[in-house]
Amino acid sequence: EVLFSKNEIQNKVKEIAKKIDADYQGKEICFIIVLKGSFIFASDLIKKIKTNCEIDFLAISSFEGTSSAGQVQIKKDLDLSVESKHVIIIENIVDTGLTLNYLKKIILARNPASVKIASLLERKDRRIKDVTIDYCGFQIKDDYLVGYGLDINQKFRNLEEIKTIQKVRK
Repeated sequence: EVLFSKNEIQNKVKEIAKKIDADYQGKEICFIIVLKGSFIFASDLIKKIKTNCEIDFLAISSFEGTSSAGQVQIKKDLDLSVESKHVIIIENIVDTGLTLNYLKKIILARNPASVKIASLLERKDRRIKDVTIDYCGFQIKDDYLVGYGLDINQKFRNLEEIKTIQKVRK
């Protein structure tokens, strides 16, 4: 079942980009894209940003299958220094907040000028760690989602819309 159509997603991405541009007028942004799931959202978002920016990628994992593994692991660290830079972490979905809480601490320890978070989707019902999403697209319920970068065991990321599916048990 389609939860968010391609057009709904693109309209929300434009809205988020306008807010970021308004907040960072005259500044440069360092976008940190959390792989793998965020690459599609990040690509669409960054193409709409008018503010000068640079990008880097970070691979971090706490999910396997359909449930959180509970342990956060960095699989690929940043290549750029974030010291004295205005950082925006781009994530596709925020659930428990465990991963982003951990990631934000790591970034803050590197002395950036500021750190904010942009996420297309936020699921507050499952929040364990308090994490503020500065630029949020959609609030969602506890459905399992695929498409637009969201996957189940690395499949369905290529769908242009976001769909709900029945939860798959391991």
